[in-house]
Amino acid sequence: MDTPFRVTEQAIREDACVVAVSGDVDLATIAAMADCLIAAVGRMQIRTVILDLEQVTFMGAIGVESMMNAQDLADRRGTVLRLRNSPTAVLRLLEQCGVRHRFRTYTDAIAAHHSG
Repeated sequence: MDTPFRVTEQAIREDACVVAVSGDVDLATIAAMADCLIAAVGRMQIRTVILDLEQVTFMGAIGVESMMNAQDLADRRGTVLRLRNSPTAVLRLLEQCGVRHRFRTYTDAIAAHHSG
């Protein structure tokens, strides 16, 4: 059974949120992920955005591009963007694209939020 695509945002503190993505991240779904991620990073009160990819079943290069756009915006705003529960295939894709070093990865939201 395929995991349906879904993207959600949940506040975990007044200044931090989790954007959780499930299913395939491809041309058909990228707009929803990109819109949610950019909105979270761009929100004035948010200082930490945790991108939870645990339920991602496929990610194409378009997903990496979206993540890099969000990372670039986060860098300009002074917001921290971190990855949580990234599948091995996603981490491998980031490495193949030469951008793995741009993202810190964690296994839980508390560590992702509080780590320096």
